[in-house]
Amino acid sequence: MKPVFLPNSKSVMDCMAQDAIWGRMLPGIERITKLQADLKSSLPDALGQRVRIAALTEDALVISVSSTSLATKVRQILPRIRAGLESRGWKVSAIQLRVQPDDLQMKSDTYGKKTKKSVVTPEAQAAISRLAETLQEGDLRAALKRLLAHAQRAPAP
Repeated sequence: MKPVFLPNSKSVMDCMAQDAIWGRMLPGIERITKLQADLKSSLPDALGQRVRIAALTEDALVISVSSTSLATKVRQILPRIRAGLESRGWKVSAIQLRVQPDDLQMKSDTYGKKTKKSVVTPEAQAAISRLAETLQEGDLRAALKRLLAHAQRAPAP
C-alpha cells in the first residue's frame, strides 16, 4: 500500500536537506546507503544480511561483521566482493574486516535472566507450615517461616 501524503507534506529527506547540519551529512549518508545495498547484492543471501559498512575512506572499505567465523567466510570471498563493487562503479583497492558483535547480551537460557517465577502452591505452603510447626526453634524453622511469608506475598500466576 502506498503512503498517502498531504499536499503540503515533506519527506524526511526533504526536511534533512533543508537543515544546515543534516544537509551537509545527507550526501555521505546516501553514499553509504547505496554502498551498503551494492555490498549486499555482491554477497550470497546468507551473508548479505549479516555484513555492514563500518567506514569508507578514499579507496579503502571497512566491513563490520558480527563474529570471527563470519569474518572467515567473508574473507574467502573478498575477491568476489571487490569485483562486484567495482562492477557497480565503486573504486575499492582494499577491504578490511572488523569484528563487532551486534549485541553483547547472552542469548542462552543458561546465562540469561529467568523470567519465570517459581510459585509455591497452597498445598506446598500447608506442608511447609506443618513441617515448621514440628521443628524446634532454630535456623531451619526460621528459614521455613521466611519462605512461607515470602510465598504468601508473591502474586498468584
